[in-house]
Amino acid sequence: MVQIRACGDDLCGVIVGVTASPTGEMPRDVSGEPQCHLTLLRDLRLRDDGRWHGTVRNPEDGQVYEAEIWLPDDGVMRLRGYVGVPLLGTTQSWQRFSGAVQPDCKFR
Repeated sequence: MVQIRACGDDLCGVIVGVTASPTGEMPRDVSGEPQCHLTLLRDLRLRDDGRWHGTVRNPEDGQVYEAEIWLPDDGVMRLRGYVGVPLLGTTQSWQRFSGAVQPDCKFR
């Protein structure tokens, strides 16, 4: 679960909920820190093309990629991470979450 929010004049995306493993342990990032409250999206700025451009971090390996996000008419947010130019990337669709996130960063 990633919350998109204002961070100064830009937008950012922070993990606010994760699916716990069967052992109940919080997933960890590449440096061994819990993924809860990890900032994945940074420095997203609105450009003339109507998309927000910034960076996205892969919590599993720590790699940082260029990114753009946008919200088409279908209401499903798209995130495209890439190296160099958007053509060399992958797009994910992110659905809006309507459930409840617990204080321990887990959701049901």
